[in-house]
Amino acid sequence: MKTLSISTFHITFFILLFCTSVFSQNSFATWEENYNNGINAINSKNYKDAISLLQHAYTFAKDTFEKNSEDLGINAYYLGFTYQKTSDFKNAVKYYLESLNIIESNQGKDSVDYINLTSRVSLMYQKLGKYENALKYRESANLAIKKNYGEKSKEYGKALSSLSQIYYYQGKYDLAIPIQNHVLSLYSNQDKKSIEYAIAIYTMSLLYSGITEYNKEIKLLNQFIEILGEDHKNTIDAYNNLSTAYSKLGDYENNLKTCLKVIKNTPENDQNYPTRLLNLAYAYGMLGEFNKSSEIFKKAIESCRSIYGSEHQKYIEIIDAFGQHNYNQKNFEAAKKLQEEALLIFLKVFDENHPKYGFYLNNYTNTLLALNQFDKAIELMKKNITISESNLETESESYYRKQLTLAQAYNKINEYNKALAILSIYTKKLRSKLGSLHPDYGNMLKTLGETYFGLGKVEKAIPIIDSSNQILISQIDKVFKFRSEKEKQAFLKTVNKTFDEIQSLAFKLNNPNNLLNDINLNNQIMLKGLLLNSSKSILTNLSSLGDTLINNKVQTYRSLKNNYSKTLSLPFEERILDIDSLNELINIKEGELVTIHNKRFDEENNFLSDWKTSQEKLRDDDLAIEFSHFELTSNNKLTDSIMYVAYLYKTNWESSIMLPLFEEKQLRNITQGTSPNQLYNSIDLFDLIWKPIEEYTRTSGNIYYSPSGMLNQISIAGIKRDSNSTLSNQYNLIQLSSTEVLSKGQTEPQTTNTLFMGGITYDYSELTESVADSSYAYLNSEILVNSRGTKTRGESWDSLPGAMQEIETLNKLFNSNNKTNHILSGENANESAFKKLSGSSPKVLHIATHGYFYENIESKPQNSFNLSTEDKYRLAEDPLLRSGLILAGANYSWKYGYNPNEEEDGILTALEISNMDLSNTDMVVLSACETGLGYIDGSEGVYGLQRAFKMAGVNIIVMSLWKVPDFETAEFMNLFYSNWLVINNVKESFNEAQLTMQTKYSTEPEKWAAFVLFE
Repeated sequence: MKTLSISTFHITFFILLFCTSVFSQNSFATWEENYNNGINAINSKNYKDAISLLQHAYTFAKDTFEKNSEDLGINAYYLGFTYQKTSDFKNAVKYYLESLNIIESNQGKDSVDYINLTSRVSLMYQKLGKYENALKYRESANLAIKKNYGEKSKEYGKALSSLSQIYYYQGKYDLAIPIQNHVLSLYSNQDKKSIEYAIAIYTMSLLYSGITEYNKEIKLLNQFIEILGEDHKNTIDAYNNLSTAYSKLGDYENNLKTCLKVIKNTPENDQNYPTRLLNLAYAYGMLGEFNKSSEIFKKAIESCRSIYGSEHQKYIEIIDAFGQHNYNQKNFEAAKKLQEEALLIFLKVFDENHPKYGFYLNNYTNTLLALNQFDKAIELMKKNITISESNLETESESYYRKQLTLAQAYNKINEYNKALAILSIYTKKLRSKLGSLHPDYGNMLKTLGETYFGLGKVEKAIPIIDSSNQILISQIDKVFKFRSEKEKQAFLKTVNKTFDEIQSLAFKLNNPNNLLNDINLNNQIMLKGLLLNSSKSILTNLSSLGDTLINNKVQTYRSLKNNYSKTLSLPFEERILDIDSLNELINIKEGELVTIHNKRFDEENNFLSDWKTSQEKLRDDDLAIEFSHFELTSNNKLTDSIMYVAYLYKTNWESSIMLPLFEEKQLRNITQGTSPNQLYNSIDLFDLIWKPIEEYTRTSGNIYYSPSGMLNQISIAGIKRDSNSTLSNQYNLIQLSSTEVLSKGQTEPQTTNTLFMGGITYDYSELTESVADSSYAYLNSEILVNSRGTKTRGESWDSLPGAMQEIETLNKLFNSNNKTNHILSGENANESAFKKLSGSSPKVLHIATHGYFYENIESKPQNSFNLSTEDKYRLAEDPLLRSGLILAGANYSWKYGYNPNEEEDGILTALEISNMDLSNTDMVVLSACETGLGYIDGSEGVYGLQRAFKMAGVNIIVMSLWKVPDFETAEFMNLFYSNWLVINNVKESFNEAQLTMQTKYSTEPEKWAAFVLFE
């Protein structure tokens, strides 16, 4: 945070035209030449040369001038001034003091020159952290100012502001605030638009910051900006402090917005540019955007090195912050190296009593703690606390955080009583400073809860954990109100660790605790699909407002997304638009839409989930199962185990229960390299997944379950229970994206209009263009107009004759039941035709085609210009590009990279689907291979086709987990639709179709168990 200089100094450049009688002509000429050249170098801001020239001149003057010569004093002054400009405050104060003694001898202590230079000496000691010395010279200057100008003068008011700033840096707010209130009272009857008054309220804003009254600080800073105006050179300093205040309040939106404004208005050669870049890096880091944050940190380091060199306090600040950035990403060795460098440089310039030393040391000890270097960490923590106490700095946030770090260290070595002694005091103190919703207070509460757990006082621990959990959820709420989906995702990754730790606490309890189970269950219900649910309805809701300006914003956003998708489909050498810039612009536009949506539909944003609202929808014999997985923490240390548990509840239960299931590597060992027939003809999955919960399922009616992690790739219905049965013929299983779906009421798709796509011609013919327009006739049907609103990849895709037979059979079935339906096949089933469905899609959309999916590949090729089309998708960073559907004419693009003859390439990615409006569609049936697969991302589930259709607004999706032969696929689909058209219950119809197929293919689960239906 930058402090304004209260005393303004103007340098008058001049050339001495005389010499003393002591000086020889030659000596004077040499001194005069070096002195004047030094002054010119200052004027050119070439301080390095200025120091050399003035130092040379000073040597001559020292040897030749009289002791109290004014010429020697002026030479010493400008030498001190130049050292100040290079932030060498030790040398600056040395030469200032010499000049000050000469001024005192020649002019006395009441002279203007003496007062001004005394003020400057005070400022130098302040920069060095030697506040007692700073105070001494400040008080001396103030006495002279009061005598010369009077105690009600503006000059004296400015002097008092400088005094309160010193108290601010000492943390003596009880002394500083009354002084500054007195200063403000001096201006009560004067012009409150003056620069002097602006400086006074700026200083008061600093004091409010020191006592954590950030809202008051923000008010004064805005008043300061109003007085000075947007174009004043110091206004940007106020904005810089505003960004920090917003950060302290956890107001991520205004923090980032203000940081970006500050950077935009700060030239790269400005001396404040490095630290303002640092603030921006912090802003992105708090939002979990670590890659972007890293880039800005590196830029800040290079900028600081260029402007100040590598032994400057700003450089120290930035590399320590970069160390913290690495710490937050668990790059502890890198963090340690950077923090050690910061401390080493710091002690070259300052000493251990400087307030900043404790800050840097605290960061370093946190890293040592993460590296399990407990003895060294605790020793340094105690030393750090002692330094603060010797400097009488025991009532600051910084001091409280040092105590928190020590308490966390005690927890790690199981010395919980020592931790409790600290936390019992400082948890209350931190709350009084920051408020009950601040994330730092939440972090201290969580540590206190863990301490009580360590002491075995579970009943005391859980309400505290619950409070810290609520604070964390409130932070998610704040971020989700203005960030794009990718940016929200980055932030969630920074907080998911805490949710995992709370699950770990419950997992390790010998005696389960009902309240803790309920907290964890509610967290999982909230987290599952949180990004999806917060994003999928935004565009539809905004469009429903009928606001022209908003509709234009929505259209611009969709156009940008389309451009992004199309650009990604082009070969690298053919791309005109820059992908990174386009992606950044999309994020900005999406953030704007999220902010508008939040203001217009704020009542829909509720992050406080309650499993009991779903419980109310269960029948007496129903059971709900919320599966969850998490990284296990043990003894306050992260392990390498990913554990799976199940949260169960029934309609008459007062609390939910949590049942431990298995470790993820156990499931991997069972599934890797195993065919579906092998896997689902074995009882291994039953023993691992279902056996631990079987006793609660025996008398159940419907079993509603929501998978998590790898369970998204397991057919729960297909799990073999014993030699004679599977779970699907033992229970009525209903898969949900989250059991929270129950609270919202389950939907039954309508069959009023259906579109079947299949029998697609994958080869490309240039004649396709002449027949394309006629393929859109189905869009003009009255019902559509009036409606509201992998296969292994190779160089080409083979035709699927079974798919054509499938949709023709279904077409006849629907016709016989008087259900309106249309068919898109052959060359007409192209990507352009599909995209025209956006905004006017059918109630049911059935697609029988090839699907593709690729796992994430961590290492990317360095040369990306010669990739095949297949590799272009295989290596894509966006998981929604690594899955998709193959439509008409796709083989040309697949073989040659893109199709210059067509607007669309026939490769319909999940990313493109996600940008469509299919909110009219109740159900999508993907009769294609492996369409249920995708990249699994924490609580968000599968990033693939299922997510894409959910993003587009579809409620119910039918997909497959593996390749199913064409004949059996058609057979299953015919059974499913036949049942549905008769009984009008889609879930029951699906289950009946599976049971029929299972009876027929009892030893071949690959032919029926792959299909999943979920809402």
